[in-house]
Amino acid sequence: MKRREGHTAGTSKGKGIASWVCVEQPRLGPHGLIALMVLATVFGSIASDMYTPAVPELPAYFGTTQAAISVTITAFFAAYAVGFLVFGPVSDKYGRRPVLIGGSALFMVGCFLCSLAPTVGLLVASRIVQALGAGAIDTMCTALAKDCFHDDRREQALSVIQTMFVIAPIVGPLLGGFILSALPWHFIFVFQGLAGVLCLVLSFLFQETLPADERLEGTVAHALGRLEVVGRRPGFALFLVVMAMVNLPFMAYLAAGSYIYVDLFGLTEQEYTYFFAASALTAALGPSLSVAMLKCVSGRRYATTQLAAATLAGVLMLLIGHAGPFAFWLAFAVFAVLEASMRPFAANVLLEQQEGDSGTVSSLYNFACSMLGVVGSAAIMAPWPDYIWGLGTLMAGAEGAMMVLWLVLQRHVEVKGID
Repeated sequence: MKRREGHTAGTSKGKGIASWVCVEQPRLGPHGLIALMVLATVFGSIASDMYTPAVPELPAYFGTTQAAISVTITAFFAAYAVGFLVFGPVSDKYGRRPVLIGGSALFMVGCFLCSLAPTVGLLVASRIVQALGAGAIDTMCTALAKDCFHDDRREQALSVIQTMFVIAPIVGPLLGGFILSALPWHFIFVFQGLAGVLCLVLSFLFQETLPADERLEGTVAHALGRLEVVGRRPGFALFLVVMAMVNLPFMAYLAAGSYIYVDLFGLTEQEYTYFFAASALTAALGPSLSVAMLKCVSGRRYATTQLAAATLAGVLMLLIGHAGPFAFWLAFAVFAVLEASMRPFAANVLLEQQEGDSGTVSSLYNFACSMLGVVGSAAIMAPWPDYIWGLGTLMAGAEGAMMVLWLVLQRHVEVKGID
């Protein structure tokens, strides 16, 4: 494996995407590498969001209940979280390429099995296979950011990739609805399977970025044990919780947004789609905001400012959220930009805490975001006066609590890469 000059110093030379990359990829090239990482980070969203438009018609197709069909969703997210947690440490032992190839193959096979499933039970089993593959691929994105990019360009690269992650929830349901307008629901999974084929091809072209002498020794159990070793370090663990908590209100919005726009404000489903798309497109500005701000202020001040602003966005939601759909959209759009801007910063700082174990770091970060997202999705369904009060309270409460924890963290624990 050939590393570009300047990698050891953590600095890049030249301009353009090619200057970001510190590890040669003779078959993929820098643009192919970015394409692979974008695919890796959106697979989970593609698999979950494209499927949602088909859910209402599946009980009649399989002759079962809506509750049975909902298992295909919960089973997916449970297996997706397992994929996050397991495959990062495995990649630290065996390398990134085997996990990328294996994950892509699992995802591809799972998709095509879903398209052919004759019963809801087999659909659930196929979704689990699909989710394990998606989790394996997704986890590799953060690990590859540490392997492949110069230190001074890593956050910029992550911002580009995370922008696509933010846009994916818009494209998924719209694309799923478009496919359903012309073809049976099975073709949603056929399309996903073809995306898996593309990722598999790119994975075979990918050249390994983790040298043999930097891989973990010992058994797979020993590699999985690194999750505890890395996760219990105070500077890492507390910063992880602070950054991952931002995902809680965001997932609460995804769970309740349609009810707010359609049931509370009386919009049509088509009108809701416009507001949803506008929120996601606004959030896509977040990663670029992160890069711009971090050129002017330290990471410490940046995180403090963003968490304080996210807390105020929750207060704004409580104050104006009931005034109408545009006021509600404005309050949440402010938060969505802030949430998206924190992602590349958080991933970069977490990677800075470890000399190695990049796969394990990626696993812990993705798993924490996923689990806190599940908490947010459940918390918004509590008996609030209405969903807007619930969402505003979760935004202000979660971010306010994290603001306090962040201030305590800075006083008592060293966090690398924030000064």
